[in-house]
Amino acid sequence: MSILKTVIVEDEIPSQEVLVNYLNQYCKDVEIVAVTKSLKTGITAIKQYKPDLVFLDVRLPDGLSFELFKEFKEIDFKTIFITAYSEYAVKAFRISAIDYLLKPLKIDDLIDAINKVKNEILQQFDIGRLEVLFKNINNQGTSFEQLVVHENSGFRVIELKEIILCKADGYCTAFHLVGEQKVVSSKILKYYEELLPTATFIRVHNSFIINIKHVRTFNTDGLIGLSEGNNAALGNTFKKRFIEYFNKLK
Repeated sequence: MSILKTVIVEDEIPSQEVLVNYLNQYCKDVEIVAVTKSLKTGITAIKQYKPDLVFLDVRLPDGLSFELFKEFKEIDFKTIFITAYSEYAVKAFRISAIDYLLKPLKIDDLIDAINKVKNEILQQFDIGRLEVLFKNINNQGTSFEQLVVHENSGFRVIELKEIILCKADGYCTAFHLVGEQKVVSSKILKYYEELLPTATFIRVHNSFIINIKHVRTFNTDGLIGLSEGNNAALGNTFKKRFIEYFNKLK
């Protein structure tokens, strides 16, 4: 693996020093070419050094770091956000499959993030994910609208309303979508249970999460009929919540 030329854009000196120290000690594939403290100086450094990777604090003295991307016609560098942001915004990072580090920084999290960057070769991945992130961040106070799902050959941006059900498939998750499409993610079902909005998606079985807007029938044998001929089993552990939800609709 070649050396990752890296720019750090972080205005808090203690966080800046910790990140530089950790990178120098534990990430030998990283070469720090510039450390800056603002959007303006960060943009200048990126244009000058053309880095492979940028560490970007979310809040900077001259604005939110998302504004930085408007200054580039093509995003040809990887981005790892650094944030002490709210829980909602952190969820936006996760659902958009964007790498981020929470303050205070932890060595293991930093190493994992660097390894992800090294494993992602196709630079265009970041563009689609950034677009989903910006949309979800701007929807604070409402539910997320899109989800980035990794496939073997790349990734897929999925509209949440198109998801009929999610099914455990070994250590993977299969998404059954409107139009009889199927997308398989390398993440386990529990990962998506924690991400998907609970107002719309509920766990009904150890192997199933369903979109309640796609429920069509239910029978006493515990079979949930969903749109487009899909079905999900209702497990005893999850029956009470499922029944209570639909009783409220009567």
